[in-house]
Amino acid sequence: AARPANAAPSSSAAAAPLLAATVRLTVEDPGGRAYGTGTVVDARDGAALVVTCAHLFRDADGRPIDTEGKLSLELFDVATGAPQPRPKVVGHLVSYDFDADVALVSFWIDLDIATAPVASVAQSPRVGDAVRSVGCDLGAVPTVRDSRVVDLDRYQGPPNIETTGAPVQGRSGGGVFDAAGRL
Repeated sequence: AARPANAAPSSSAAAAPLLAATVRLTVEDPGGRAYGTGTVVDARDGAALVVTCAHLFRDADGRPIDTEGKLSLELFDVATGAPQPRPKVVGHLVSYDFDADVALVSFWIDLDIATAPVASVAQSPRVGDAVRSVGCDLGAVPTVRDSRVVDLDRYQGPPNIETTGAPVQGRSGGGVFDAAGRL
């Protein structure tokens, strides 16, 4: 896939922690298979919590889909430099808010996994700030793209951040990280 305008791939050293905390989500429903991206924000005692976008969990008519047994996640090993998929695990939709377009997914795994720190409200981005976005373009392994904040709260609804680069299917739910690596 072509790289969106004004979005350059990030260096591998800076990208590794972001990729290590990223998951590829696969959702099966009667309409087919959809891919998305999420970020692990908490992990302890084999349980992990992922933040992603809620629209991954609704059908074409806007109704919630039953994800039981139809949601899987893949983590990525980044030790070799290029993200290598780990075995798939079953995900469980914990909660979602379609109006805010945010969802939480949990999973259990017997591996050490990375988590991403979450920025506080006081660390909110400003127009012009450099950011990195992470996502699984069309269901591929995740990539990191360097970008900039171009607008804040441009769209009606919950608070939102607009960055350079065009949206790509499969990157939905992927993290946008500040220069310190905070989600």
